[in-house]
Amino acid sequence: MKFPRALGACTRNWIWEAGLLLVVPLGFYRGFAEQFSAPKSFLTKSLIIVGLAVWALSGIGRPAFRRGRFSLGLSLLVFSFAALVSCLNSPVPRFSLLEVELALCGPAWVLLLVSWDEGESSVSRIAVLAGAAGALVAGIALLQRLGYDPLLLGGYRVNWGTMVARMRLYSTLGNPNFVGGYLIGAIFPALALAAVSRARWAKGLWWCLAVVMVAAIVETGSRGAWFGLAAGLAVAGAIVLHKSSSRAEVRQPGGRASSNLLGFVAPVWSWPAALLILTLTERLAAQFRGRVYLWCFSWPIFTEHPILGSGWGTYQLLYLEFQGKFLAAHPDYVGYWTNNRLLHNDPLQLLLEAGLLGFGALVWVLWEYGRQARRVLRQAAGSWARYGIAASAGGVTAILTDSLFNFQFAVPPTFILLFTLLAFPMLLQGNDAEEGGEGQPAPTVPARQSPWLRAVKLASSLAILAAAGGLLWQQARVLASERTYQAATVLEDHNNLGDAEATYRHSVDLNPLNGRAHFGLSRVCYLSGRFPEALQEVVLAEQTYTDSHQEVLRARILDRLEMDEEALAAYRHALWLDPTLTTVQGDIERLSNAP
Repeated sequence: MKFPRALGACTRNWIWEAGLLLVVPLGFYRGFAEQFSAPKSFLTKSLIIVGLAVWALSGIGRPAFRRGRFSLGLSLLVFSFAALVSCLNSPVPRFSLLEVELALCGPAWVLLLVSWDEGESSVSRIAVLAGAAGALVAGIALLQRLGYDPLLLGGYRVNWGTMVARMRLYSTLGNPNFVGGYLIGAIFPALALAAVSRARWAKGLWWCLAVVMVAAIVETGSRGAWFGLAAGLAVAGAIVLHKSSSRAEVRQPGGRASSNLLGFVAPVWSWPAALLILTLTERLAAQFRGRVYLWCFSWPIFTEHPILGSGWGTYQLLYLEFQGKFLAAHPDYVGYWTNNRLLHNDPLQLLLEAGLLGFGALVWVLWEYGRQARRVLRQAAGSWARYGIAASAGGVTAILTDSLFNFQFAVPPTFILLFTLLAFPMLLQGNDAEEGGEGQPAPTVPARQSPWLRAVKLASSLAILAAAGGLLWQQARVLASERTYQAATVLEDHNNLGDAEATYRHSVDLNPLNGRAHFGLSRVCYLSGRFPEALQEVVLAEQTYTDSHQEVLRARILDRLEMDEEALAAYRHALWLDPTLTTVQGDIERLSNAP
């Protein structure tokens, strides 16, 4: 019995869409130091790698998608190229190549979507998955708000310490800001489904799920998410109301007069609204001073490599040094000292790490997206296309607005959701009537192929499989290194130094670029009295991981090796990196007064 081609394509689409849009947002594992980001990143990269392999194997000898459908293709290719080229300026290019992998998953996912899907049915299916995932994430957050945390399975306990109450609303993303940033994108597909659903139960269900998401967004206390949601609703509302008002004017002779009357009355109500927004903005400005401080001391990174950037992912390696320089010149800002490894402003961080080339490529992507969305709106015949574009534009606007205050691009579910929404106009451009939505020509009798052509196809297939297998093996080793690192920290906390050292070494063997594992190994060697070996591990750790306490450890090792001048310089450098350190003052005075 021959397997139906359309059924196989539908199953393939469901696997990847459900995996990236439903499973990834909900995935977590307590066995990692990064309990939420590590599993999500691994699942995202693995699904994209396998998807690209399937796409490449199926595309050997035939086009993968119709010409003209992939309107964002060139701009996304330039964006990917800029991200890769920026790694050449990195102080550790191999580290930047590892960091850039997630960024490349976005354009790759758009390629897979456009190649495999098209039409309103595909957009509707994707909207259902995104809306369902958002509702589950929001529901978990609200349960945590009520004091019941469904993620504390098997007696797991979280030491909240002095953290504020809103930090308990971490859902499956690990941080309330991440939860709010994800939900402001996921709510728009749910709202579109609520608007176009014909069945009353479906309409009521999606409206209820949207209300749940709004409640979770409010409870997270993420002001950036609130601004993003407001901006997204304004854009989506403008798209829907503009189209509706145009049709009303055509149908009713008095439509334009009523529109002019509305335009006259609206400014009357806009003045109190503007005053309220201004007051709220002034109150929130005080909360964003910390963000402005981050942006101020980070800006000089751009001047060193303005065209190609400093290298993808290198901000976390550079920020302490530039913060130290800023505080040395502006000591009155010491109270704002921070240990944030991300900039809380994705466009600015993109400019610093990928330069004008990468930033310009992203602007080009958004420009092409806007052109494609307007083209689909002009040609739209049904309501679903209009609401689909409204959901896409609203979600993209909300995520990008929030990215001005938080780091959206570093959260895999939000990053994938952003590029999924960017693909909506290209999917809506297709026609479901073409062979079950696949957009491929009717099958014909294959022509006879020469042995040489068959050999080339076979070699290409084997090369694709080998490349995909190698990439998956690398991802598995990185994930295993993270898991082993977490096990080593537990052993170190229990003062089991021998097993901790062996486990740290295993983590380093799996991923030599795991700076935290090198740092942990240096601590164990220091406690064991092997100071030269500990110093060597600190040097290796500094290549891919920066921390003021790491500099303190270097100073103490040098102190034990009786290298007084070097130890004094390291102690001072640690205090320069972190003016809040209080443990090194006595050591600095002791070494400064030494004969």
